[in-house]
Amino acid sequence: MLAINSHNPVDIAYIDFSKAFDSVCHSKLICKLRSFGIGGKLLAWITEYLSNRTRVVKVGGQLSSVSLVSSGVPQGSVLGPLLFLLFINDIVDEFGVFLTAKLFADDVKIYVVIDGPSKINCLQLGLDKLHIWSVKWQLNIVAHKCGVLHVGRNNTNHEYNIHNSKLVNATEVVDLGVTVDSNSNMRFDKHINKIVTKAHQRAALICRCFKSKQPDILFRAFAVYVRPILEYCSAVWNLGYLCDINKIESVQRRFTKRLKGFHSLSYVNRLKALNTESLELRRL
Repeated sequence: MLAINSHNPVDIAYIDFSKAFDSVCHSKLICKLRSFGIGGKLLAWITEYLSNRTRVVKVGGQLSSVSLVSSGVPQGSVLGPLLFLLFINDIVDEFGVFLTAKLFADDVKIYVVIDGPSKINCLQLGLDKLHIWSVKWQLNIVAHKCGVLHVGRNNTNHEYNIHNSKLVNATEVVDLGVTVDSNSNMRFDKHINKIVTKAHQRAALICRCFKSKQPDILFRAFAVYVRPILEYCSAVWNLGYLCDINKIESVQRRFTKRLKGFHSLSYVNRLKALNTESLELRRL
């Protein structure tokens, strides 16, 4: 956002790994753990934990033969995600000081503020290094699922590639549940429209499907199933535009008006009766 306010374009590359959690090579994971200083009984215990794991496939009532699992961290476990983070965490060391990398589990994005012609080459060099890292550690990148988001008014929409595969120039991406588009002023219009539409649909479903019509029960369901949709990551996209405030508030305003005995009350009085606050106040 600081770069946009300074009228500098930003190029963001979103990276998709193929079956990342299932592709972690056990021997290379142990090698990384050893390089981090993990040894002795702890390393032996982790090695034993990963060794001799088997799997079968069930189709109908038939089971396949047992096969050994030589890669992947055990999903559904407490230790599995931690081992994956230790495996992938050194990926940020591949990029120079001009590139910024953000990781969340297997979601990786790298971006650069283009305040000079050389910065475009920095991002391409970073992608080349990322490919070399992925080959070395056997974590394959799915190039056709990766994309580049060009943000900023003066962006030249430069094309990038990974291992001779051209990356798609995306107009919008869903980044950890938040829709980000290439709109130069980062208004998050598309994200707000999406969550408002989804919230209205779920609120209507509550009114139709609940047998009880007691206002306190229905509003409790609204607070559990609808309100989180409208508040997820609001610290990122809540920019305070009046049109967006009214659009989001309309979901709760409309729902509370449909409650039994609340139709004739003003919105402020409906909130008082339900002992709750406006969505705008909650975001603030």
